[in-house]
Amino acid sequence: MKILGIILSVLFSSMIGFSQENWNQANNYYDDQEYEQAINLYESLISEGYQSFDLYYNVGNSYYKLDMFAEAVLFYEKSLLLEPGNEDAQHNLEKVNQKIKDKSELSTKYDSAYLRKELSNYIHPYAFQVLSILILVFFIVFLVFRKLNKKNTRPVWLIIALIISASIFLFSKWQENQLLQYSEGIIFSPRVNVKSSPNIEGTGIFILHEGTKIRILNEENSWSRVYLDSEKIGWIESSKIRKI
Repeated sequence: MKILGIILSVLFSSMIGFSQENWNQANNYYDDQEYEQAINLYESLISEGYQSFDLYYNVGNSYYKLDMFAEAVLFYEKSLLLEPGNEDAQHNLEKVNQKIKDKSELSTKYDSAYLRKELSNYIHPYAFQVLSILILVFFIVFLVFRKLNKKNTRPVWLIIALIISASIFLFSKWQENQLLQYSEGIIFSPRVNVKSSPNIEGTGIFILHEGTKIRILNEENSWSRVYLDSEKIGWIESSKIRKI
């Protein structure tokens, strides 16, 4: 068993060293303005399962330098998922969005689904679950304390505590489910005719261009129902979208 442990630790250390070497080399390529080589190494790290703000941000910068704006938007958006308030990524995203043909933005004002997503950036569903457990534990401790002091507690308070705890827990599970269903993507096709139905024969209702950010409402076979605002909802072939 000791030998196996030593072998695994050596392999793990070599993997970390190899990844660090790729990271350093990719940064060197970027500094030398060899952006394609930098992207190849950055994306090899992503394919290995690595993710971080710096990694996605650097990929976005590399694509931006190559005037590959849809890819740049995608990776700036990915970086902002990990650090929502980062000013550098927000500034660069604004710059690259000026290069996108569709100037209309994904409507999020007074959007309940978007607000739930934003809430999760500050209060994760797990935090609500922990809160519900703490409330229950606190009340149990309170009951024990009252019992030790030979004081009675009305059953109604136990019922109220259970209702509050259960409500918070159920809300957290609902929020978690909503987040799993919430999905955004970037158009990866020069020009997309958004259809009224999920098939080629569907009526074209409006046009979107490469780099535009949309919300994916649902998917059916090889089609995705997308949303830009209340007046722009339709179907696009899923192959023309890359999820953030």
